Amino acid sequence: MSDFRLTNILHEFDCPHCQQRTPHASPGRTILFATIKCEHCGLDFLIVQNKLWIRDNGANGVHP
Repeated sequence: MSDFRLTNILHEFDCPHCQQRTPHASPGRTILFATIKCEHCGLDFLIVQNKLWIRDNGANGVHP
């Protein structure tokens, strides 16, 4: 049997709530889907394929 080990890579993202850089360690270079808690403000945000996911406000792209 082969020994297969993943190495954690440190990613950094700008928090959409407080705009501070916050680190996140993840195995591999690509984060497919993760919820990250900002180390500065404590709020969660979503990362999809290494990019910040901006929530839809329910307007489906239509602004009042």
